Amino acid sequence: AFGSLDGKLSRLFFFIIAPEDKDSEFLNIMAEVGQFLSKKETIDKLLLAKTNSELYSTLILLLENYSSHSE
Repeated sequence: AFGSLDGKLSRLFFFIIAPEDKDSEFLNIMAEVGQFLSKKETIDKLLLAKTNSELYSTLILLLENYSSHSE
């Protein structure tokens, strides 16, 4: 589904809204999202969330941890 490389169904979706004239910023954001999701543990933690609130809280904690390690 959705052309996944491993042939498995997609389980997480990230939507990015950006102005048409900001191609380089959009590509930088896409690269950062890809890097953030490159660890299986990150994806696994997001998939454990049972509610929208839990997913949001988990995402914020993971992003804070990711940001502090990537600086």
